[in-house]
Parts: sequence; structure tokens; C-alpha cells
Amino acid sequence: MTAAGAADPMTAGLLVAAPHSISDLDITTEQRSATESIAIAPVTDAVRDPAGGAGVGFIAAIVDVTASSVALCAVRPDWTATADMVLHHAAPLRLGPAVVDCRLVRAGSK
Repeated sequence: MTAAGAADPMTAGLLVAAPHSISDLDITTEQRSATESIAIAPVTDAVRDPAGGAGVGFIAAIVDVTASSVALCAVRPDWTATADMVLHHAAPLRLGPAVVDCRLVRAGSK
């Protein structure tokens, strides 16, 4: 339990974001284990780019949210922040929902 009496989000099965601008994206995440997290979010007109696909900001946000829960478990009790992110895509995501599955590949600095 945290000081406020709420369950620790790092140990809870479902990570629920506090009110924040990213909550407008309606991302739902599930921490499946310490090394895997999944997320799902609707692809709405609000997140589409002018060509009709999901915008790169939306894609980056959902990837960052999902990967951060895995990264935070890996470095616990320390903290981490996104320092570098590279996204590659084959085609625009026009139909939703967007689904992201993040898995820890390697832990440590080397």
C-alpha cells in the first residue's frame, strides 16, 4: 500500500494512470509480469494525422506508457526515464484499436 492507502501500481495487475493529458488517449494497460506489459487504445479521429493514420505522437505515447511499466519493474527501486525511442512502421495504423505488447529483452547497462 502507498501512503495514500492505494495499492502500489508496480505490484498491481492493472496500472491506472492518474488524471493527466495522456489519459485523454484512453490507454488501458495490463502488467502481465515483471517483464511483460500490454496496452490497448482506440484509434479515434482525435489521434489521426491528416492522412488518416494514427499520429506518430499517439504511437509514441502508447509505446512509452507500455514500455515504462516493464522498465520500472526492471530497475526497481530506482527510477528511469525515456532517453531514446526509435519507431519503425510498415504501414499507417488506420483501424483500431492500437495494441502494444512490450517485453523486457535485456536489463543492465551493457
